[in-house]
Amino acid sequence: MSDFDQLTNESKYLLAQFMKKFYSNVENGQSRPQAKRVALTLDEVEELLPLAKRDDLKDYVYELSQAGFLTHADGNNEPVLITLTNKAIAWSQNKLGNDIKKWAKFASSLFMLIKP
Repeated sequence: MSDFDQLTNESKYLLAQFMKKFYSNVENGQSRPQAKRVALTLDEVEELLPLAKRDDLKDYVYELSQAGFLTHADGNNEPVLITLTNKAIAWSQNKLGNDIKKWAKFASSLFMLIKP
């Protein structure tokens, strides 16, 4: 079973949203290192999954970090400077490539698994 397969559906959805954001940033001219920074604060993560409780968002970020898809710093007991790892980018290239539309469709299919 792959690291991705071991994630909760909510974390899978969040990772798909982060990948969509990464490829959009690259398409809009950001360098890869700049585009890898997908959120500065948990508030930005909340915009991607607005119905989730703040503690749950923290847990999803920690889950993705433990699986090796993200790195982050901690500030005021919350993850900050949330950045995709090279492992996440390699996984995404093998999964769907850099097509933003494919990532949006994939994220939508995952959302169906988590919507209340």
